[in-house]
Amino acid sequence: MTWRRAARRAVPALMAGLVLATAGCDADPPQHERSSGQVERTESVTAANLVIVVDGDGRGVLIGTLLNRGPGADRLVDVDAEGESLLELPIAVDLVGGPVTLPSDEPVRLAEQPEVVLSSVRLVPGFRAPLELTFAESDPIVTTVRVEARTGPYADVSIPPAGE
Repeated sequence: MTWRRAARRAVPALMAGLVLATAGCDADPPQHERSSGQVERTESVTAANLVIVVDGDGRGVLIGTLLNRGPGADRLVDVDAEGESLLELPIAVDLVGGPVTLPSDEPVRLAEQPEVVLSSVRLVPGFRAPLELTFAESDPIVTTVRVEARTGPYADVSIPPAGE
């Protein structure tokens, strides 16, 4: 068993706690920050509570928290959602505003402003979308992320309409 597989099985809860402890907790965080989405990490970046929230029309946003534990700033420069699908239905990804800056030891909450917008007929609640997050300085994070409807704890998540 590789180290990465072992970490995926044993460390997700610990990593979520580490992100919260390092980032601090707001007195009243937004509802969607309380989710328990996908948690992944590299040597210098932790991605916690990753979830894609969709509007029901095939558009969604990636929410979650990125924490750069490296000595200097890093950037999320690309997100790929193609994976190895047998369906061959593409998932378009747009980094709104370009690369996302990740200051050292400061959490970046993707839900505060839609940074990563996705669109595809495949984006329906219950689907697990393959994602590869590419950083300028850190190793990429390859994972699958749960797709959730914009209801309940995700009702206040902003999803920009097509063309924006």
